[in-house]
Amino acid sequence: MSDSAYRCVVVDDEASSREVLSVYLGRYCPELQLVGTATNAEEGIALIGRTQPHVVFLDIEMPFKSGFDMLGAFGERSFQVIFVTAYSDHAINAIQVSAADYLLKPVGIDQLHAAVSKAVTRIGERRQVDHARVLLDNLKNDS
Repeated sequence: MSDSAYRCVVVDDEASSREVLSVYLGRYCPELQLVGTATNAEEGIALIGRTQPHVVFLDIEMPFKSGFDMLGAFGERSFQVIFVTAYSDHAINAIQVSAADYLLKPVGIDQLHAAVSKAVTRIGERRQVDHARVLLDNLKNDS
């Protein structure tokens, strides 16, 4: 595993979905390093806090709290979200929370690649903006 890999986590209440996605990520997405999985929103919040992932693969329909409820626990998110769900009727909500992508189960390899590519591009763009912000702050402080 490369040191430059982006950390990711999977939050899904279905064991088979977590397992399949974990295998796909390991086999087809070398730019990502899976650092943990969670079975519900509360575990997901704790896992994200511990591992500080770059990308979160998130189911929506889970017992007790939905994936959207889980996202509500975070202020400004430092990670990209890729929803992985069996339901197509949450796509508008996914757009409203600025998800990188919205994949329907069963996940295809091509769709997974495209979603990961979008997330990685967004991470790079955010890093460039953050870098530019630091440079501007330094210039202001020097004058």
